[in-house]
Amino acid sequence: MKKLIIVIGIFFLLLLLFVAPFIVPSSTKGSAKPLISVSIFPLYDICKHIAKERADVMMLIPFGVDIHTFEPSPKERAALERSKLFIYSGSALEPWTKGLEGNNSMDISRYVKLRTLSEADHHNCDHEHEHEPHEYDPHYWLDIDNMITAATVITQKLSAMDPLSQSYFEANLHTYIAQLERLKHDYETRLSTCKKDFIIVNHNAFGYLGSAYHFRIASLSGFSTDALPSAQSMKNLIDTVKEHHVNVVFFEPFSSARLIQTVANESNTTVAILHPLANITRTEVAAQKSYNDIMRENLHKLSQALECE
Repeated sequence: MKKLIIVIGIFFLLLLLFVAPFIVPSSTKGSAKPLISVSIFPLYDICKHIAKERADVMMLIPFGVDIHTFEPSPKERAALERSKLFIYSGSALEPWTKGLEGNNSMDISRYVKLRTLSEADHHNCDHEHEHEPHEYDPHYWLDIDNMITAATVITQKLSAMDPLSQSYFEANLHTYIAQLERLKHDYETRLSTCKKDFIIVNHNAFGYLGSAYHFRIASLSGFSTDALPSAQSMKNLIDTVKEHHVNVVFFEPFSSARLIQTVANESNTTVAILHPLANITRTEVAAQKSYNDIMRENLHKLSQALECE
């Protein structure tokens, strides 16, 4: 009998050793980090700096993809279903988000100050080829004050989701805003004494910068990178480059440089990249580029194009 008890004991011990690795302790079942999905890179940058290791932050639009042509796949829609929070920029910029409003979603365009488009904006866009006219400029994140606002409201949302981490989130917000304030100061200082006040771009994404720092913009296309300009628009832009003695014309990642290169060739200017930051390339991801890093690269290029002292 004693031997039988020993054998049974050994059996249950071996069974426990085999099963134990597959048992999830009750204390860890609810400890997985919340998944936060965001649509564009500036929102990703905010969440990574504020939440850090206390959340898994995912860019729903893959790195290296033009946000203007993105449509979510079934896999990406499934990721949205798993997300505790989805942060996006509104249907004007992201038409695919229509119908996604809810308690676990946050439309940042409702919180930031949107720039109303002027007659000059409409004049400088080839609207004949636009998919849909805009009342507001959707590229709000190029206004640094809007980034401060977005970071603040996102921190409030994260704190409501995880009250125990509120002080942690708020400390990270303080650091992030300080970085943005330094960036804003450097833009104001660097672009305050410029000889020129005009730039040429292929995509009309930089109106917030132009409004804040007092330079004018002419674009080859409108607000969508896939809009095709007419022959007359090309000629008008070449004439504008010559008239204003522009020495560099800008294009951006995710768009072809072919047409803007034609403008440069016809007007004897050079071509350079000015980054709209809606998304970043895989190379920039590998280099761990931040919003601050790329905005500073833009500042350097703008100051050269505008011949700032």
